[in-house]
Amino acid sequence: MLNKQFIRKQFLNKRNELSPAMRNELSNVIAKKIITMIDDNDFENIGIYKTITSEVNTEEIINWCNENKFNLFFPVINENTDTIEFKSQNDELKVNLDLIIVPLVSFDKELNRLGRGKGHFDKFINTLNYKTFLVGIAYDIQKYEHTLPIEKHDQKLNLIITELNDYYKTV
Repeated sequence: MLNKQFIRKQFLNKRNELSPAMRNELSNVIAKKIITMIDDNDFENIGIYKTITSEVNTEEIINWCNENKFNLFFPVINENTDTIEFKSQNDELKVNLDLIIVPLVSFDKELNRLGRGKGHFDKFINTLNYKTFLVGIAYDIQKYEHTLPIEKHDQKLNLIITELNDYYKTV
């Protein structure tokens, strides 16, 4: 079995190889799917990341949520605890989120997520005592065809949305 660092590097390279125009096009498809999901559900407090590097662009989702008066909270690293907290644009701390949209480097059909390697999202998710719906967004090329190597602290998502597919937990 391949180790996480090797898989992470492989999928970061795949994602980075997409042209900016292609990433934009795929991000728009994903954003429309996320917006529909938000609009069809009772989400009020939403945690969402601001895009860095070649991640799925969340700007369209953020703009739509702001226009439609959803409460948005963004992950911020707490330097003292090396964990993330979600804060509003006004620096208001939020603990109970209805939905968290999570970035990822790779994922598998079991909804395991491979992030950037620091474990910030996994640590945060592990502390949730509130029913939060966890959605990862990625390009379909980020799907790992085998089961990702997982550790005890790794957290599964409820749903992963790509431009081509929606991957759900199966019972």
